[in-house]
Amino acid sequence: MHTNNNATDPTGSLSVSYAFDDFELDVPLFEIRQRGVKLAAPPRVFDLILCLVRNSDRVVTKTELLNTVWADCSVTNDALVQTVRRARGLLGPSIQTIRGRGYRFVRPVARSR
Repeated sequence: MHTNNNATDPTGSLSVSYAFDDFELDVPLFEIRQRGVKLAAPPRVFDLILCLVRNSDRVVTKTELLNTVWADCSVTNDALVQTVRRARGLLGPSIQTIRGRGYRFVRPVARSR
């Protein structure tokens, strides 16, 4: 499954799920569903979305995302841009670019256990 526990479980709360619009981010199962249908989300895309959703109350810097989602390797900014593009492809306009800073998840998020 996922090898990067920093992104998927930085707080030790694997039993938490999140809902926004018609999506559900099921952390225990590492799944994203839209209206109950599982979407194909590669691990890094899932981890990026999870990081942004968990921090939806603030801008997440590019450095923070790189250190969280790619904690186990060194990558260029291009990897981040490509992963954000793929996440937007799944979720639509849910991720806002804050020029020169990072990214922010812009949908209201409900947390459940």
